[in-house]
Amino acid sequence: MSIPQIVGIPVDPADNDPVFVRWTQIEGSALAATIGYPVLPVYTNRPDFFQQRRYWQYFPNGMILCDFYTCAHVLYGPILDYYGTINQFNSDLGFPTTDVTQLPDGTSFVAFEHGVLWLDQQGAIHNLDYLAPIVVKAFSGVMPTPDGIAAFAQTKINTMIAQTIQNDPQLSSNVASAVATVAFETTSDGHCLGASFDTVGHTLPRAHIFRVHLEISLQGCASIFGNATADFHITVRLRPTFPSVSAFMESYTIDSVSTPGGIGQGDLTAGLSNALSAQFGVDMIGAKPPAGAIALDVIVDYPGNAYIYQEPMCMSSAMLQRSAQPEAEATLAQVRRLRDEHLAQTAHGKELIQIIETFGPVVTEAVRREDDVSSLRDGIARFLVSNFGKDANLSKISHTISGPGKRAVSLLNHIANDGKKDEVHHILRRCVRFLREEIPEDRDLETLCKSLSQLLEQEQERIAKNK
Repeated sequence: MSIPQIVGIPVDPADNDPVFVRWTQIEGSALAATIGYPVLPVYTNRPDFFQQRRYWQYFPNGMILCDFYTCAHVLYGPILDYYGTINQFNSDLGFPTTDVTQLPDGTSFVAFEHGVLWLDQQGAIHNLDYLAPIVVKAFSGVMPTPDGIAAFAQTKINTMIAQTIQNDPQLSSNVASAVATVAFETTSDGHCLGASFDTVGHTLPRAHIFRVHLEISLQGCASIFGNATADFHITVRLRPTFPSVSAFMESYTIDSVSTPGGIGQGDLTAGLSNALSAQFGVDMIGAKPPAGAIALDVIVDYPGNAYIYQEPMCMSSAMLQRSAQPEAEATLAQVRRLRDEHLAQTAHGKELIQIIETFGPVVTEAVRREDDVSSLRDGIARFLVSNFGKDANLSKISHTISGPGKRAVSLLNHIANDGKKDEVHHILRRCVRFLREEIPEDRDLETLCKSLSQLLEQEQERIAKNK
């Protein structure tokens, strides 16, 4: 497929623009062989306004492009073909923030400024939806909103300060405790990190800038005239670190440290500076997602909301494609029709689809790790063929699964809002046990849904009890 060409102002070859630099990096490589030798000039749109400048170049089988906030990335294949049909960088997706990236399962993706395109194993392109905030919180404990991220940062900073006081004799002799209050202030722009003639850069999302106020309770002689305060700013940037998302402090600025009469002010300032400096390179989230969950990208908008994109996987597809069931493909087509023509038509159905697509890869991976994986997969595949085969009444199935579907959405909200750290792992173990015990060959869908509703209700009651 030949994509339309957007013509701009040719760039002087001596300018060493980012696209030319990227071509220099890959020249002679397999990637260069894939896209071919450039036959058109590098174009730009605004040679006068540096921060609004874009660069792009077409190749026989590919494209390299960037703007002021992204590195120069390489596109080719079906993802570039699709990108061409939606007006390329003038589309809602904007500029790419990764190259075409191959995943271990044979799929691939490209992250953009405003979304992610994913190429599945069948060759279809999907413009992915981001994970609902409540799903992200259930997995990570962090609500991906400005206030949610600020609350998470506040917990981390208070833990850091407490540990610093305990481990620093000079501080512990004068400071009894310190409590931080963190507020989101603004975001800074994304940028290209580390690109040069020798190194392929990384496009980073916008960073969060937080204002931190510290109330410090003094002890001993230092406390006679009152307590101390400190104010500082920190810049934290979320980054995709395959297969998860991490958060790193990039910089800090101590605005003020105030003590009664200035006593010990230098020591407090030095202690705070040392504590903050020690956080460089430390992942503030520090938690891996459950096995099977693969985070592809994180996008931060100007207001500070974070959007996480995960590789989707249909659990039914994974089970059926590994089975010897003669009706596997027809059943899989029915499952897709159920999703697209029935569930996706209602708000509740869309919530259920996202839960299934989020937890499906995790459950699939958990099943793969079981000793009886072959019999488990075969049992699930037989159940699917029996209940979702070519003659299945999809409208009736949609109604039947609505009960446990609503229970699943409610349980997810309880996990996110009231659950403890390992709830997702506990639910995962229960899911595998349920699949082993509740899906014999002759089990019908209605009976299974009743059992599943009971299980989900029990789990919700357990979480509420242990709150």
